[in-house]
Amino acid sequence: RVLFRSPRVLHALALVVVAAKLGRVLSLAEFRVARLLILLGRHALPIFCFGTVLAISIQILRMSSTEGRSLDIVLIVTGLLAQIGLAMVLEWYRSDSSKQTSAVAR
Repeated sequence: RVLFRSPRVLHALALVVVAAKLGRVLSLAEFRVARLLILLGRHALPIFCFGTVLAISIQILRMSSTEGRSLDIVLIVTGLLAQIGLAMVLEWYRSDSSKQTSAVAR
């Protein structure tokens, strides 16, 4: 009982569990939805900033509307698709600029 009161021991046990499950986590990354999440994570800061501005805008729009849950679902899906779209554009721009950089280096 005294052993588990130490946060360091709990942290070490948590790391052991994560390491034991790492193979399953890596196999999940092959799904199409997981690739979208990886893409969002690769551009986390711009996506976070865009999401913040988007959330404020949607909140203003939501406060001025009397619609119910259907509008909420539409706004959430639209916001998520907008963030995925931004991540795709950023990834395209990143790959395009790396191609230009390698062409200049030749």
